[in-house]
Amino acid sequence: SKCTYCKECSKACRFHAIMILPHKAVVFERMCHGCGVCSFVCPEEAITEREREIGEITVGQREKVLLIEGRLRVGEAMAPPLIRQVKARLQQISGAEGLVVLDAPPGVSCPFVETAKGSDAILFVVEPTPFGYHDFELSSQVVAELGIPWGVVVNKEGIGGTEAMVNKTMNICERRGGRVLGSIPFSMEIARRYSEGVCLIDAAPELAPLFQDVLASLREMADERVA
Repeated sequence: SKCTYCKECSKACRFHAIMILPHKAVVFERMCHGCGVCSFVCPEEAITEREREIGEITVGQREKVLLIEGRLRVGEAMAPPLIRQVKARLQQISGAEGLVVLDAPPGVSCPFVETAKGSDAILFVVEPTPFGYHDFELSSQVVAELGIPWGVVVNKEGIGGTEAMVNKTMNICERRGGRVLGSIPFSMEIARRYSEGVCLIDAAPELAPLFQDVLASLREMADERVA
């Protein structure tokens, strides 16, 4: 009843989740990303937000490793609210201390930014391919602007014809203040064992020192940021 159909909300919504007709406002819930800009710009304060179930959170534990998983419903477009709930659940669980690893998707979409926010350090796992390099180039720029220290591990190093991509990745690290922390060689045997459900460190125990060094470097970067 407060709406005057001024279309300010529709103009402000980057996801086209609101359509204003001559005498009716239509909201496409599945296109909404929950950013709240529509209610912010509405001059009549005619818009209020409400909760809607978009996914589920599951918690599991194996020995000392606690896993919190956010699973988005099929067809839902807005992952950031679910990611925020996963982070909140982590804070609520007693004993959730020590090293916390948040697994983010590639690229520079909203889920990546929401996952990265508030991190002490970021580790990029980059495949030396044109697609891998493209995603890394964009996401490293975002992280540099966020002011979060970061490093890179090159995955599948040695795969055919990708030496140029490795060199480009290293150049980005030099220009944007990142660190190259190591590389995982391309191996058909590792790929075969991994496809059988074998953990990487069990399939290739010789990589254990690499992972220990990477972890030590990430802790060092996080400590330097706090200092």
